[in-house]
Amino acid sequence: MNVYHAEAPGVRRRPFVRVAYLPGGESGWSPSSLPDRCPLLIDATSVACSVHVDHVRKRKTGTCLSLVVMRCRRHGCAFTLYPCGFAPYARVPIAPVDPRGTPVIARVEGDRIEEPLAAWRGTPFEAALDAARGTAWPRSEGRTKGATRWWRTQGRWIGLAALLVGLVALASDPVAVAAQLNVPALTMRDASQAYAAARGYRARGAVIVHVLSLLKPSRRTAERLFASGAHAGRWGAPLSWDPIAHRLRPCAFRASGVPP
Repeated sequence: MNVYHAEAPGVRRRPFVRVAYLPGGESGWSPSSLPDRCPLLIDATSVACSVHVDHVRKRKTGTCLSLVVMRCRRHGCAFTLYPCGFAPYARVPIAPVDPRGTPVIARVEGDRIEEPLAAWRGTPFEAALDAARGTAWPRSEGRTKGATRWWRTQGRWIGLAALLVGLVALASDPVAVAAQLNVPALTMRDASQAYAAARGYRARGAVIVHVLSLLKPSRRTAERLFASGAHAGRWGAPLSWDPIAHRLRPCAFRASGVPP
């Protein structure tokens, strides 16, 4: 199972819109509010949009949510409304938040949390969590029946996780990503060097988990990871629909880590 499909040149850099999905509708979830403007109208003083629901994309994999696709007649564009936590082409959220944007908290049994970073399972970081423990995902279906995660997927997820936390070259300056994620710059620089020197999936997973332990599962952390992914060129600028102000708001964090 892939986290992201192959992308056409330029597609991943287009701005994308996120809204809170609430329980309800045919798929069990539906947008809490529909935007009245398109991503091409960020400035409220521009020519007004003419937005309507074009169709609903039913998905059998990944989120299994029916995603609403909007169309703007005035600007001639269509755009998908993604649930909180999801980026374009994603089949799992990039951070532990539900479609409403509510943080997912690890289960507590008695006085013990089942796993310190358990909340990050179900995201691309799950691959690094297993790798750090020396758990390799099955290499072929014939050897492990009923498996839903595969070795090649684990490698891709580890690569994506490293990108999002600024450990690979594509993520540009690790110091800038450190500011973006609110992680000490020296820690990020050391982790980046350790990741570059790591040999094998287990060592790479351990470095990612170390950085991940510095991040708290929250909507704010999800925003920081969205901004980090956009900074690295993995996707376009993330926009959030604000139904009260009736505007599409850009991500709360820039590549420098300073709020706009």
